[in-house]
Amino acid sequence: MDKKQLLIPTIKEELIKYLNILFPEQCADLNDSERIIFYKSGQRSVVKHLIEKLKQQEE
Repeated sequence: MDKKQLLIPTIKEELIKYLNILFPEQCADLNDSERIIFYKSGQRSVVKHLIEKLKQQEE
């Protein structure tokens, strides 16, 4: 399926609040390995994507 054809499911603000608690916006811990830093960055990237989709949904 082409990305342009994807139907975006309804995103609830409660989901964003929950994910923000689990995966908060924060600076990398320099004690973490590079692999862990990238992993946590990827988690946060998904949250940011969903926040953007929620904003679009509310327009």
